[in-house]
Parts: sequence; structure tokens; C-alpha cells
Amino acid sequence: MLNTILLFYKLRFHSLYNWQIKMKSLSPDFSALSMLSVSIWLNIINLNIALHLFLPIDVFLYNLTPVSVILTMIIIMIVNYFSLINNGRLKRINKEFENHSQEKIRSENKITTIYMILTFILFPILNGLIVIIDKL
Repeated sequence: MLNTILLFYKLRFHSLYNWQIKMKSLSPDFSALSMLSVSIWLNIINLNIALHLFLPIDVFLYNLTPVSVILTMIIIMIVNYFSLINNGRLKRINKEFENHSQEKIRSENKITTIYMILTFILFPILNGLIVIIDKL
């Protein structure tokens, strides 16, 4: 299962990186890294909200300050950098996926797009639910 998660993680980064190249980004590696890091951060928050909604678990939902948000994002970006870019890892990831057919690449890009959209849509929905439920 861990291999599947790591493959999904690398595949998301690869798709975002290639999309940034097509968009002629000045720094496609940093742009892809930033987008992936924001989506990971939002998914951590989404998971925390879901746990709070369905179970009596509250990890850090009400303790977020601007400083903690920025520090968390920096930590996520550093981990992503060393996992995906540092020491030629980006070249190895690109080589790992370079033999995929155009059809498979389109499929992977659709999955990445759906993943990113759901990540960003779930955040306000879950936040709205928690506000409604906390008022009850």
C-alpha cells in the first residue's frame, strides 16, 4: 500500500510538473512543488475536519495561527523538495513516467485534475459543515 501511495505522490508531481512546462512557467519544478504542497496541506486540514465531524477527535483545527500555517507549509515544501527534486530525483521521476502512452498520460492528468479540484472543493464544504454543526 505504501508503494501505491508513493507512486500516486510521484505521479501527481509529474503531472503538475508537465502541466507547468506546457504553461511555460518560469520555474515548473517550484510551481509543481508549491501546488502539490498546498494540496497536501489542504488534505491534512480536510482530514482533521472530517475526523472532527465524524469522531470526537480534534488535532489542531482551532489552533491554527498564520505562523503555524506558514511553518507547516514550509515543512511540507522542504519534505517535498527532498523527496521529489533534490539530487536528481526529478530526472528519475520523469524517466520513470516517460514511456507512458499518450492515452495513459491523459488518464493520469485527468486523475490529477480531479484530485486537485476535489481537494480545493472539499475544504470550504467541510468548513461550512463544521460551522453549521458547531452552532447546533
